[in-house]
Amino acid sequence: MSLPKWMTTVTPLSKALALIIFTSFPIIGFFLGIRYQKLVYLSESSITPSISSTLVSPDNKVVSSYTSILGKIKITSPKPFYVNETIKDQGSWKQGNIVIKTRINQEDISALVIQYGIPSINGKGGACLDQNGNGAWQKKTILGQTVSSVCEGNLYLSAGYPKNPNGKVEYWFTVVKAKNASEFQLYKDIVYSGLSFTN
Repeated sequence: MSLPKWMTTVTPLSKALALIIFTSFPIIGFFLGIRYQKLVYLSESSITPSISSTLVSPDNKVVSSYTSILGKIKITSPKPFYVNETIKDQGSWKQGNIVIKTRINQEDISALVIQYGIPSINGKGGACLDQNGNGAWQKKTILGQTVSSVCEGNLYLSAGYPKNPNGKVEYWFTVVKAKNASEFQLYKDIVYSGLSFTN
């Protein structure tokens, strides 16, 4: 089937029309995309999670044990520590962060972070590689459970995801920028032997 000649003839009008269409459509699409993204961003930012509470160790003193009521976990240490817990409540899903430090210093970010999610941790995943680029995930016992997502390196530890048998709480542990081997060992001792479930 062949098309009529008037549909296949190139004229000055068809050239101008093609030029206008091929240059204006991408530009119009770009600006419509920007407008759509602004609408999506505004609708997402209007759903702000409410932070239900922030708990700090009493009078900013060091403690040797701390119990998270919502996280259903007790933390004990042979050495005193500072603790800060924040909780985000998003209705059916809650997330808590317990930050344990050996000293309070605004510039010092060295800490053990225990993240918990109710009913689970949101956004799992990651890689653990050794110096040769090979997978380096290890299995360790944490909270009486065999945990297969443990990545331990020089002054670095990341481990997850044991679940509390008494409640629907899942945990993730990270040592952030330990200053030295003794501080790192303290954080490891807390993760491997200083944690217990509460009701």
